[in-house]
Amino acid sequence: EIPFEVINDLKSFLTNIMPEFNITLEEKKSKIRKLSLKVFTSNKDFVFSKDEKDQLIEFIKDKTSRSIFLFTLNKQRTTGKFARSERLLKDLTHIINTILEIAQPEKDYQSAKNCIILSQTFYIEDKSKNKKIYLFESIKHNEWLNSKEFWEGVIESMIQEEKTKNEIATKELLAIENEEQKQTRISNIAFSQVLPYSNNMLDFQIDKKI
Repeated sequence: EIPFEVINDLKSFLTNIMPEFNITLEEKKSKIRKLSLKVFTSNKDFVFSKDEKDQLIEFIKDKTSRSIFLFTLNKQRTTGKFARSERLLKDLTHIINTILEIAQPEKDYQSAKNCIILSQTFYIEDKSKNKKIYLFESIKHNEWLNSKEFWEGVIESMIQEEKTKNEIATKELLAIENEEQKQTRISNIAFSQVLPYSNNMLDFQIDKKI
C-alpha cells in the first residue's frame, strides 16, 4: 500500500531496499491508476483528453494492465456514486467496448465479467424523461456477450475459479470429506455461479431455452 513514488525515491538512495520491487512494472501500474482515476474526475473544467484516452486504451491491450484498470474502476463502485456525467459515460462506453473487443479472442472472461458489472452500475439521469440510462445500454447488443458460447465459457471459468478458491480455503476439510460430500460441495459451487449468470443472461434477453 506504500505509494509507488515513495518506494521509487527510497530506492534511489537505498538500492537494496525491496529488491523484488520491479520499478518498470510498478511505474506502469501507477500510470494506469492515475489515468483510470482521471476518467472519473468530477471537475467540470477538466477534459479527459483524446491522447490520455488513447494512452489508456494502449495500456489495456495488455491483460495485466487491463486487470489493473478494471480493478481501479471497481473501486469506484464502493463510493456509492453511480450517477455520472454524460462525458464519463461516453468515455467509458468507448473503453469498455474496446476491452470486450480485445477480450473476445483471448477468451478473457474475467475482464468481460467486470465490464458487465460496471455497465450495470454507472448511469446518467435523463431528467426530461425521468429515467436512468445505464452504461449497459451500450453493450447489450455486443455480439460476443449475446452468444451461447460466451455464457458457457464465463460460467465454466467462474466455477473453476471458485472451486480453486474453495479448495485452498478448506484444504484440511477436503482431506476427510467423502465422495458424497465432495459432490455436494462442487454442486453448491456450481449453483452459486449458475444462478447469478442466468440472471445476467435474462438481462441480455438470451433465449430461456439456452
